[in-house]
This record gives sequence, C-alpha cells and structure tokens, in this order.
Amino acid sequence: MRFNKIALIVGVAVALFGFFLFSIGAFNLHRYTRLTSETPATVVNIGTRTHNSGGQQDSITYSWRITLQYDISGIAYERRLTWSSHNPTITLNEGDIITILYDPGNPQRIGWVGTGRIGGAWYMMIVGFAFFSTGFIVAVRQYIAWRKQEDS
Repeated sequence: MRFNKIALIVGVAVALFGFFLFSIGAFNLHRYTRLTSETPATVVNIGTRTHNSGGQQDSITYSWRITLQYDISGIAYERRLTWSSHNPTITLNEGDIITILYDPGNPQRIGWVGTGRIGGAWYMMIVGFAFFSTGFIVAVRQYIAWRKQEDS
C-alpha cells in the first residue's frame, strides 16, 4: 500500500468527527437517563414558529415552545419545552395535562415522555462510533504505509 497524505488527513478528520458525535450522544444519554420520575404538568402556553429552509413543502419545519406548570413536593415550577416537526398539527391545547419526566435531583430538568430522545442518543453514539472506527482504520493504515515508505 502506498502512503497517501490526503487519506491520512481525511482519516484523522473523520475519526475526530466520529468522536465528537459519539461524545454528544453519550452526554445526551447520560442527561436523559437521569429523568427517572414522572409527574403531571399543565400546558400553560403554546408558541408556534414556522421555518421554510428550501421553498418546498417538505422543507417547512414547525416549532412549538410549550410552557408547562408542574408541582413537585409542594414546590411549583414553570418550564418551557421545545418541539420541532415537519407535521403542522399539534395535539396539545392550553389547559391540557400531560405527563413529563423530571430529574429527582434537579426537578427543573424535564423532558417529554416517549419522545425517543434516548433512542436518538444511542443512534448518535452508534453513528459516531462508525465514523470514528472508519477514520481510525484509514489513518492507522496510512500511518503504517508512511512508516514503511520512510524505512525503505
């Protein structure tokens, strides 16, 4: 195998990108696994925003900022959650009561029940590991080829 400097640089860059994705996924997984308790919350306000990134119907993103009020151990909290989708319909209305997850050690840290965020964190970790592994293998093979070229 011949040494290719560009392949070495690309391999290192891909490995670093993979490490970055894996780290974000691991951080999110750690953060979401701490949301272990459930409580009811009242929808107080729903703010809506639309973003069109390409002029086509399928490139429109709808975002909602939902203000929730909930009570934990006699202390009232009010927090906002955001949600984005390509689907313009939302099934929540002001005054609805929904179930949220919260961190017992920090009740201001909340999340949706059943949004698949933990699955998304795992997915990011798997994709990050795939990028890291591929980049690492390419970089190591190029490094070995470079060392053989230097020795001869």
